[in-house]
Amino acid sequence: MEQLVDALNRQRRALNVLAAAVAALVVVQLGLLAWPLLALKLTSAATKDPAPVEKNRTVTATREKGDPAKVHYGYGIVGNESTSLVRERVTIRDSAMPVEFVGSPTLTVGYEDRQYIYTGKAKVKAREAITALEFRIVTFDVFGQHGTTLSSAEMLELKAGEEKDVDGKWGTYDANEATMFLHSVAFIARVRLADGRVVETDQKGVLEEFRKISTTISPDDLAPPKARGQK
Repeated sequence: MEQLVDALNRQRRALNVLAAAVAALVVVQLGLLAWPLLALKLTSAATKDPAPVEKNRTVTATREKGDPAKVHYGYGIVGNESTSLVRERVTIRDSAMPVEFVGSPTLTVGYEDRQYIYTGKAKVKAREAITALEFRIVTFDVFGQHGTTLSSAEMLELKAGEEKDVDGKWGTYDANEATMFLHSVAFIARVRLADGRVVETDQKGVLEEFRKISTTISPDDLAPPKARGQK
């Protein structure tokens, strides 16, 4: 009888040890699960909230004539020499963006160093203090087909009310794209405010304005080639 009691006691002690080990393991597992949640919470707390935008934001576009649709190669050589077509400049403005264009951006195309060169120029005015901005110019050919999307981003500090000239220069070896371009559409894509928050344009409203020029334009076409497909 005593042997049976001893055996039962040994078994009970073994079960107690096993239970303690399982409990410790559960605590460790819960701790490991808690660390990612804590890290996520800390990361979220450190991330800037998106900048608020006005409720009644509007997206509008203005159109005006640009330069003749010719390409100057230098040495008196001119491409599209016999054309009477004039390029069109379209400027899209989003009322919720903290930076606006002053006048209309221009885009010209020329030829140097064995490639075609797009040159874009614009002036912007800050409505709020900013530290960086990106503007884009999208081209369409004489048939209304999307050509290319040019992006110029830079760090610049402007106080509310300040103006600054911004520009961009892009090269291409695609002769058809460069010589056939007839329409350019400019818009401010995103802005970084002085407090670190980022404001992006209303892509839906911008896309609606683009579709007045080309019914085949897609949301991906609004992004520069390197950024397409990125999430």
